[in-house]
Amino acid sequence: MNLHKTNGIVLRTLKYGETSVIVSIYTEVFGVQSYLINGVRTSSKKGPGKANLFQPAAILDLVVYYNELKNLHRIKEFKWSYLYQHLFFNVMKNSVALFMIELLQKCLKQPEPNADLYHFMEEALIHLDKSEEAAVGNYPLSQIRLNQHIRRILLQAYQTFYALHIQDFGTMKSLPVLQIVLSA
Repeated sequence: MNLHKTNGIVLRTLKYGETSVIVSIYTEVFGVQSYLINGVRTSSKKGPGKANLFQPAAILDLVVYYNELKNLHRIKEFKWSYLYQHLFFNVMKNSVALFMIELLQKCLKQPEPNADLYHFMEEALIHLDKSEEAAVGNYPLSQIRLNQHIRRILLQAYQTFYALHIQDFGTMKSLPVLQIVLSA
């Protein structure tokens, strides 16, 4: 197994055992990969565990072990690549981010790398974090003013489009939540 440096966007985290997690991460170098991370859900005298780094949409700097013959890999080192100022704490921004992450997860069917798509997603999430709250409802179309009704129609149309073009797309679980949050 070789060590590699890469950036990654956390897609999903599952608890594993008492102290570990299995994390699905969209990496810049390898595409979507799964990692087993031991001991991040523990608290000790040194402080709380580091499971909070593996929230969906977190952007991380990683040093990973990679073997193309394995489906589950290990992470040697991890730290924030970008520390959000608002995204994890602002309900509207977090809802939009979770919608974006779910859409990405449903669209990425193979683990193949796509550096351009990775950079687009990373920049979109950082832009969302830095954007004015008034623009979040129309993100990233903030220059185009959309009312609640038009926004709802567009979001439903996006889901229909992806369901028609991506096999086994299904329905977006975050869409109803996003519609409720953006209607306020």
